[in-house]
Amino acid sequence: MDRQTIDYYNQNAEVLYHTYQSVQEGGVQNYFQEAFPDAKSKILDIGSGSGRDLKKLLELGYDAYGIDGSEELIRQAKEKNPILLDRIVHSYFPLKENIFSNKFDGILFAAILMHIPRESLFDSVYSLKALLKEGGKVLLSIPEVYHLPINDDRDENGRLFLLHEIDYLELLFERVGFRSLRKWKNEDSLGRSGTSWVTILFELEHKETLRPLDKIEGILNRDKKQATYKLALFRSLCEISKTAFHSVKWDRNGKVQIPINLVVDKWIKYYWKLIEASSEGIVIPQNNSEATGGKSIVFKTQLKGLIDSYRMNGGYHQFMKNYLNPNPNNELVQDLYKTIKKAIINGPVTYSGLSSESGRIFEFNKSNETILMPSELWKEINLMSHWLEDAIILRWAELSSQFSGVNRLKIGNIIEYLIFDDLSERDTRDARTIFDGLITKNCVWTDKTLTDYDVDHILPFSLWNNNNLWNLMPSHPSVNRKKSDKLPTSDLLKKRKDAIIHYWEILYDFSSDRFEQEANLLIGKNLFPENWKNGLFGSLVESVEITAIQRGVERWEV
Repeated sequence: MDRQTIDYYNQNAEVLYHTYQSVQEGGVQNYFQEAFPDAKSKILDIGSGSGRDLKKLLELGYDAYGIDGSEELIRQAKEKNPILLDRIVHSYFPLKENIFSNKFDGILFAAILMHIPRESLFDSVYSLKALLKEGGKVLLSIPEVYHLPINDDRDENGRLFLLHEIDYLELLFERVGFRSLRKWKNEDSLGRSGTSWVTILFELEHKETLRPLDKIEGILNRDKKQATYKLALFRSLCEISKTAFHSVKWDRNGKVQIPINLVVDKWIKYYWKLIEASSEGIVIPQNNSEATGGKSIVFKTQLKGLIDSYRMNGGYHQFMKNYLNPNPNNELVQDLYKTIKKAIINGPVTYSGLSSESGRIFEFNKSNETILMPSELWKEINLMSHWLEDAIILRWAELSSQFSGVNRLKIGNIIEYLIFDDLSERDTRDARTIFDGLITKNCVWTDKTLTDYDVDHILPFSLWNNNNLWNLMPSHPSVNRKKSDKLPTSDLLKKRKDAIIHYWEILYDFSSDRFEQEANLLIGKNLFPENWKNGLFGSLVESVEITAIQRGVERWEV
């Protein structure tokens, strides 16, 4: 749970208690008996706050309990409502473990989700399953429109306040095993103009067999972890599924083949900043012995040597530009590549799943240098990559903090090293240099002649973290501002196909090696030098549509 939000509720507990208690019946309470038809049901109110809803559940005859992260709100609720004395527990959500002896028939999850950090969203929704009986219900209430301005995801009181798209949340719940039963829209029960709510009733579906997502969750949660390697592997798979899915091949034996070189690339990226931190006097241990003077991860010394060689020479960004050369001949890079590859094969590829119900799930195919995994798991990663990656980053930070021992590092500080941008959003210099050299140029979206221009990301940087040349186009500044972080519609892309390909041809002429390598990663095979244009455009359109569906991103038309 977000600390700043909890502090707000603790510091204003008495005022907030009276505010919430002044609400007349209505809102989510209207649906208690429809959501939980058996009056003897055992119900958990997550984020019970002032106890208003919990008290109502008890009055209706339910065996109801509550948890809340604000100790002061709990104190107010218990002092003023003796019926709640043995009914509310102080705990943050998501729960690290089930603190209750039995599972629940239903969960009330009202006005809480907007206060949960994005990186904890998947874990929060998934953890509801562990609290519910088969066929259990979740009654979720979330704001659809909010009356106060939101800046940097916080309201004027400093509370974390994330306005999620309703369809996006329904997809997330459905992907982890729930089905949506009913949906209602309500005015604000506090009477605040400009605020409205949506209430959704979900049911946990019964599954006879272990779902693919449960297998992944089992590995991430229950597998023994002496290092962060398993988390690094699954994070790599999430990123590859979004940005290089055509490089993954399907075979006829229910497996997919993932080129191990793509995973090695991701590991260099992930561990670079973690190991570079040691030059700042910060040791972020990546196994369970490093903090006590034991051995470090096997490639730390080699990667640190590479980092040191680039410290005064452009850092990770310059390394990546050099590394993208089709024939890198740096002996240090080649040796590092071999060591990381061996660590992947002998570590997470060999041992992932052995301590869970799923059993071993990866193999290494030496003949074509690929990691094999069941296609059903790969499908699940493709569908869930956005949420999974956030959850993995959080768990990685938690594990590193745990490894740090007595002088435990703060999880939030570690996350900063795990999510650093490997390329600055503004770093579009190579493309700009090429566009600057053109005698005339036109806006890729409107065809207007350009005197001044912005370099626009077709797939927004905020979604793909991608400065590949194929993703960079000259755009009129006002048009670029309107597009912002939206995705172009399929119709617009098709209308502007010739203009996009025109600039691709120019970029390819000026930087053929880089353009070809970056394009091949998206296409999944080498179509150069003759047949690449339609293949690359088709892959671009597919990437835009998949991103729009999975991330619920707003579309944009000129």
